[in-house]
Amino acid sequence: FLLNTKEQTHAVDKYKARLKSFGIAEKGINAWFETRMAAIKNAPALTQKFPLVLIAQGNFHSAHDQAILSEYLATYGYVVATCPSPTTTKPMETEEDVLPTAMQQANDMKLIISRLKRDPSVDANRIGIIGHSFGARSALLLAFEMPEIKALISLDGGIANRQGKGLVEKSPLFRPEKFRTPLLHIYEDQEEFM
Repeated sequence: FLLNTKEQTHAVDKYKARLKSFGIAEKGINAWFETRMAAIKNAPALTQKFPLVLIAQGNFHSAHDQAILSEYLATYGYVVATCPSPTTTKPMETEEDVLPTAMQQANDMKLIISRLKRDPSVDANRIGIIGHSFGARSALLLAFEMPEIKALISLDGGIANRQGKGLVEKSPLFRPEKFRTPLLHIYEDQEEFM
């Protein structure tokens, strides 16, 4: 669906306010929004098959939060897909919400994969997942469930930090002895609470 001009302006203003609340200078936000993307509207489809990369969004994130990463991967010959984090519509309130929310996001991604496997441009034998922050938990659960996933990248993911420890392990899908998916975990070590 397409947003009208008023809805587009509201969405952009809301996102800019969120970035500003993180302490990002308005000048930097505006420069980022003025950056020209390389995507081409209505580009002709290619006839060959490409590997699929699915991006699992972090808390409160949607497609625009990883647009630059997605576009970058697409320029290297990947089909890239994502969906909003479940927390965009229903924020987690307690630690007990973590596993059900991660399972919901994993199920959303599973549905996307099943649909895209039928797309003629997708090589269904080459699927990878990138999980950002909270999304890494969902990506890990999905990789347990779908051993055909060839790679998992955790970008500052909640699968290996102090906050996330012990939460995914409660899932019936968590079977480390059967896990064979290559995993790359990239993280920062500057914030004490992590």
